[in-house]
Amino acid sequence: MNRFSLIAGIILCVSSLYSKAADTISNHAAKQQGEQAQSQQAVTATITIKRLSKDDWEFDYQFSQEIDALDFGPPVVQFRQDAWKPSNPAMKIANKAGNEVLQHEQGRFQRATIAVKSYHPFSHNQYVPMIHFSDGGVALFLGHLTGQVSVAGVNRPLKTQFIAHGLPGEKIVLPQKAQEGVSLFAYFGPQEPIIASHGILVLDPLTPTWMREVLATTTERVTASYAKSFERIPSEPAMIFFAIRDLHLKGYSISGGALPGQLAYRLAGNESIIDKPESRNRFTYMIAHELAHIWQSIPNRAWASFPESWINEGGADAITTETLLITGLWSKQAVDQFEDKLIKECDDTKDPVRIAYACGFKRFKSYNTDVLQLWKKLMDESDRSSTAYNESMIQTVLRK
Repeated sequence: MNRFSLIAGIILCVSSLYSKAADTISNHAAKQQGEQAQSQQAVTATITIKRLSKDDWEFDYQFSQEIDALDFGPPVVQFRQDAWKPSNPAMKIANKAGNEVLQHEQGRFQRATIAVKSYHPFSHNQYVPMIHFSDGGVALFLGHLTGQVSVAGVNRPLKTQFIAHGLPGEKIVLPQKAQEGVSLFAYFGPQEPIIASHGILVLDPLTPTWMREVLATTTERVTASYAKSFERIPSEPAMIFFAIRDLHLKGYSISGGALPGQLAYRLAGNESIIDKPESRNRFTYMIAHELAHIWQSIPNRAWASFPESWINEGGADAITTETLLITGLWSKQAVDQFEDKLIKECDDTKDPVRIAYACGFKRFKSYNTDVLQLWKKLMDESDRSSTAYNESMIQTVLRK
């Protein structure tokens, strides 16, 4: 072989190597693009909810294609472990890296049917799975039924469509937004929703007259005040669920939750419905606090969890106390006592949930500025930047 032939051979060999390398890179890039495109394609699922008896439910999942698993996310108390039982013994709800995952022992599956028992335990810092009314009605949180699926090892979003069947004669409230991917409560029970000036109400029949009056007065005054302070209103009136249970038990428990277009209140214990000043103050505060979350989240269109919970909860407490004062719903003395209690709680507590409330409130008070004006500016900035509230945003707004 002459010198020219040798050089030509080397050139051809190198060209071939470059070509193979380019093909490999191209194939790898194409594979990555294919996997990325696949990961962005949602799997659809029809979830049929059947209420079979007062305490028995059935959730039937029908997926648009076979999946490896359905990842629900972190546990909700012991809801899925204690109350869920797949009808197929080969289906299991396993714990993987701290998340609860529905999977089939033999591989992929396209349908799953779950028998579900009524569940009563309260879930701190999470939406309660079921809100029970005294007349047997139930508000079921649909967000705990959904999650993310994996197909051939690739995580895919899940798009859900709900179908609901109640007991004979039951009213069912299945919000349209739930069909659009928003996690909300669905109501099953005998109560006909009441349309009022301050929202659409599903009231427990045990709700005493004084509570109905406080609910109406507080909601009307506070919403008017928030609309004026923040120069914005929600896109729709809220549906309000108000449930009372376990009045045979001593003491009281009072809690609330805010969602897009929904407010859920849950009371329990024999002291919760006694008409006395402290009961009215507790109830008034809870209503105003949950309504504050509604306004905080107007710029947060996805209603995602706030990255820094002290901003969410402490901010809502700061908004609430100031608004209860200017509306005359609380006296100056009542507001001062409540604020002093929160600040002392921040100094004393080691409970991470309460730290978000009490210490978040203390931080907002330490800014020595009009908290309502501050939150108006935060909402404006969140609207402008399309970002969630954060400490850096607060400091930027304070400097302006």
